[in-house]
Amino acid sequence: MRIYFTNIQNPKKAAKAISSVARGVRLSEVQKYVAIISGYRDWHDLEKHHADDQSNPLDEVMMPDAFLSYFAEKTGDLSQALNIVYSDALYALSEARLLMDNVLSLEDYETVWSMLFQKFKPPQSGRYAPGTIIKTKRSGVKPEPAYIKSSVSGVELIMNGYINALLADFEITKPRKPLKPFVPARLKYIQGVWTEKDDAKVLFSRDYKPIWRIREGKRPERISPWQQVSRINQKMFWDGTNPPWRSTSRQREEEDRLLSFGITALPLLVDVLPIILFDPRLKQKNLCEAIELMEHDANLLKS
Repeated sequence: MRIYFTNIQNPKKAAKAISSVARGVRLSEVQKYVAIISGYRDWHDLEKHHADDQSNPLDEVMMPDAFLSYFAEKTGDLSQALNIVYSDALYALSEARLLMDNVLSLEDYETVWSMLFQKFKPPQSGRYAPGTIIKTKRSGVKPEPAYIKSSVSGVELIMNGYINALLADFEITKPRKPLKPFVPARLKYIQGVWTEKDDAKVLFSRDYKPIWRIREGKRPERISPWQQVSRINQKMFWDGTNPPWRSTSRQREEEDRLLSFGITALPLLVDVLPIILFDPRLKQKNLCEAIELMEHDANLLKS
């Protein structure tokens, strides 16, 4: 499917947006794959024929489910072509607005992320293999989905509100129909905000990890969870008595809070999920160890 543009500046801006994420990849290489994703042989073909027909955003000419599947497919292609993790490719492609006029909505973004997580997770075997999604069945507690981390001593789980939960095997059940991947609430929602000396706002997670920087008049900046933040004050939005994973209504409140800051994507902190579940280099399989490994790999890309 070929995408047409009213002017060449649109794909040029898209290539620059993707290049900012694809560290170490030449802009010319990024332009090549922008052209291929857009349905052209190469960048020269795109420059020559980009305005041959009427420009129509794909999300307006395709059914919603088909468009999200197409977006996931192109994100996967970009991830493999530029050798970047799928979450970076997804963020870059959404921000680039190459396949549509606007960025993905928060709901659509998470849907595409889930499709990619399913596609790129390593093959697993066994009833309780790491990454298997089960449902809890604790007495007096509403069942909820969870990822299995390990089943060596009891069953270690990642849940909406916990990175290190431990249940007995009789407290979980594996549904016959596989459950869809989900993003744990603890990793995606903001608990508070730090103010920096220049009045920028840094939003942090339940584990006090920085995830977004907000500056007046600019798009939210996705920042590394290991980044050091010099702050002059702190404000909390909620505490442990009413966390967002307690109810769907609380989750909707936190999604509205994200939207109030202009956030429609997932933070880098979400990348700890596949690391904790699948990376053989981790020993403790906890949040801090996963973040340290993320930082290590990011520094290798810079060197």
